[in-house]
Amino acid sequence: MVEDLITFGDRSGLNVALRWKERTGEPRNPANATLGAMRLGIGMRDVWYGENEQGLEWTWIDLLEFLGEAWPFLEWEEGYPFGLKPMNPSLIRIAAEDRWQGLPEERVEIEEEEIYGFEETHDLARSFKGARVPSVWLLREGSGVWIASREQSILCPLDKTLDILSSLGNAIASRLDGLSDGRSQVAVAAWKTRRSHSGQRLAEIATRLPAEVLRGLGSLDEIFELPPGGFEYTELLAAARMTECRFCGTSLIAVLDSIRSVPHISQRTELDRLSREAESLLRESGKEKPYDQGYFLAGWFSEVLKSMGLDYPFEPSEILDRMGILVRRIEIPEPNVDAVACWGPRHGPAIIVNKRGVHSQQEKGQRSTLAHEICHLLIDRTGALPLVEVLNGSAPPNVEARAKAFAAELLLPRNLAYELIVNAPDPEAAVDEVGSTYGVSKEIIAWQVRNARLSLSLPTNVYNLLRGFVLDPSKF
Repeated sequence: MVEDLITFGDRSGLNVALRWKERTGEPRNPANATLGAMRLGIGMRDVWYGENEQGLEWTWIDLLEFLGEAWPFLEWEEGYPFGLKPMNPSLIRIAAEDRWQGLPEERVEIEEEEIYGFEETHDLARSFKGARVPSVWLLREGSGVWIASREQSILCPLDKTLDILSSLGNAIASRLDGLSDGRSQVAVAAWKTRRSHSGQRLAEIATRLPAEVLRGLGSLDEIFELPPGGFEYTELLAAARMTECRFCGTSLIAVLDSIRSVPHISQRTELDRLSREAESLLRESGKEKPYDQGYFLAGWFSEVLKSMGLDYPFEPSEILDRMGILVRRIEIPEPNVDAVACWGPRHGPAIIVNKRGVHSQQEKGQRSTLAHEICHLLIDRTGALPLVEVLNGSAPPNVEARAKAFAAELLLPRNLAYELIVNAPDPEAAVDEVGSTYGVSKEIIAWQVRNARLSLSLPTNVYNLLRGFVLDPSKF
């Protein structure tokens, strides 16, 4: 017997077409009940399609079992193990193997186990038992989720994607109604309780912090301001995740306390208006590379500021004041944190500058830090960073690259930097003057001149001078 086709999702993201094929005349068991042909696609490209137009034939209780176990990781886990930043989730093992070069064997074994666990909870292909099919990765990023195969990756709304998977899981589970065998009952029970994990367990998944670290913080409901009887991402939970446990104990508590001290500011009409305009313009621009997006947004925002009566050199503190954004400068006993910014439903929007930060302890570093956070406020609050950012934490690399380019271009446009340095009779003296006038570091000046692209090459004396100002001259 062949039943009608059922579909989930559409060609804008994850999409599934499933046709059940129960073998008549055979005892009804979990394999027979969930036998079907599935076509699964990412956007316009099918990834699972089998050998005929109906799709990949399989017993889909395997997928239900996978979803029941992996659900809390798909819903709450962001980022990659131990700070890896592959361009695509399917490249995580390659990135890990590069990292393992030269590491002690015992350390590699520990990390390899963590990579295996990540693969087992984020690659839908791991649901297949006894067959090799193309990987389909799902990895949360803020309010979105990356859906990726080896050939492509697209960012889709998280809620919509989870709804598609819920509908698919429910359809499979319904095929097991009336079956009393152990496998069916365990699979259905795991599916129905996929969101019933303890707050402690979900906090471990969402923050990547070890259980002993979380226990040392005290009551998780109080520390992370979790709602009574529930679990959700809060500003504090997101900030803890972004530390990647590179600093714990008093430093982590100080970061959380800095957010907790910030009130919620409900009146932010101007910020929201600018954000909507920035998001719309960026979509229409067609720009894909993060630094191109950052330069584009900085150019647009500079014109907005000029219409407000401001002009170069822009003062980030004044811009933020005009936008109604609270700025605080405090001491956080962790030099790796330059700033903590929050804009969620309980705290902010606000930027907390760490006066002990490696870069933010100096005035020029503070200006760059504030300009960096302005980009996040404008473009990332509805996407990759819906709640908070810990500067130098584990924000997505593309998002950070965009904000870095934005900050440099806002403070010192590339074309202006090129003109002031390359055409100066004394480039070295000009670097000092530009740094003082525009409040930027010598490294920012060097990169802005280099990236101006007004010439195929820089004069040798200018190139050698600027190359000496960058942290990694081999990349200049």
